Amino acid sequence: MTGIPEAKNRGISGDDTSGILYRIDEIIEGKPKKVFIMCGINDIQKGHPINQAISKYSEILSIISQKSPNTHVYVQSILPINPQKYRLKILPDHPYIHIPDRSEVIRFNKSISKLTLQYRNYQFIDLSSLVNSNGDLCVDFTDDGLHLNAKGMQAWVRSLRQYLN
Repeated sequence: MTGIPEAKNRGISGDDTSGILYRIDEIIEGKPKKVFIMCGINDIQKGHPINQAISKYSEILSIISQKSPNTHVYVQSILPINPQKYRLKILPDHPYIHIPDRSEVIRFNKSISKLTLQYRNYQFIDLSSLVNSNGDLCVDFTDDGLHLNAKGMQAWVRSLRQYLN
């Protein structure tokens, strides 16, 4: 998110809950005021069982709570894919990837929303404003059906703005 000089983007392309869990100590070592987390779609794409990904997500949240108790954590819902663009842009290069089903995304988001309630300084952010009436990622917000394009990033930042100040 540009325009926030003290913000650090620790996202890594293709990362999943295992990768974040592996790096969580270096992410929170400076005792950040706020941490925004969006992860899980890559776990689903890799075919990891949702319960396993949720368990790792729970570990991530617990570690932040223990090692950086004053950090406010904002857990963002994962976004569904746009199936039409996904099939055209992602699948040709990754034919064996698991296509994230809308129901898997909904189940995952319900689970992480419940996890968030267990902590005092944690809040769940529902990003359904980036989803169309079919429950898919809005076609205007993605070029490949998975990742946000510039217009999608702008919509995402608008959704987060109230939590940034």
